[in-house]
Amino acid sequence: MRLLTGLPLTDPTSGFKAIRRRALERLMRERVSAEGYGFQIELHFKAHRIGLNLLEIPIVFTERRDGQSKLSAEIAFEAMSLVPRLGFSRLFRRRGKGR
Repeated sequence: MRLLTGLPLTDPTSGFKAIRRRALERLMRERVSAEGYGFQIELHFKAHRIGLNLLEIPIVFTERRDGQSKLSAEIAFEAMSLVPRLGFSRLFRRRGKGR
């Protein structure tokens, strides 16, 4: 994921997200197409691309003991196909507004 997207994060799908209002207002101008958990990767990618600072503070999750995963095959496939698309975008498209 880091190689393809250029994101300076080790896990863009976990942890608590804190976004400043000014940054969120800038991000609202960007189109996010992912509907499942992949939206987190895409959101970080677009934030990084428009020059916003990303800071990762690791957290530790305990393994699920009861219940079932909410991750469907469709959502998993969307997330797996999203990273190569973002990498392609990074390599062959012009940077977003403000860059």
